[in-house]
Amino acid sequence: MKLKGNGPWSLGDDIMLVHAPGHTEGTVCLLYKPLKILFTGDHLMMTESGLSIMEMYNKYSVHKQVDSVQKLIQFDFDWIIPGHGQRIEFKDAQEKNTVLEAFFQEKYNQHSSSYK
Repeated sequence: MKLKGNGPWSLGDDIMLVHAPGHTEGTVCLLYKPLKILFTGDHLMMTESGLSIMEMYNKYSVHKQVDSVQKLIQFDFDWIIPGHGQRIEFKDAQEKNTVLEAFFQEKYNQHSSSYK
């Protein structure tokens, strides 16, 4: 199936695909709504030093990948299951939003010259 537009796309009542460009132009995360799990593939992961987008492996745009992390705040999930690294569990939406927004702000500040 070829996805058109910028999504998100619903696959029935249980699954939503979220366009999260950055790692690649067509990166998509899968949100399994019943269990509030976001499968991120290579888009986002947890490392020993914290949340990461693994910039050294970015194939498209670090700027867009950072923006895509912030975009995830609007979705309802308690877990991130990445393609690599350990899973991440948030105690509630507030913690998830705080962690993702702090990550976005940190990366935005690091790469502020590419946002101008």
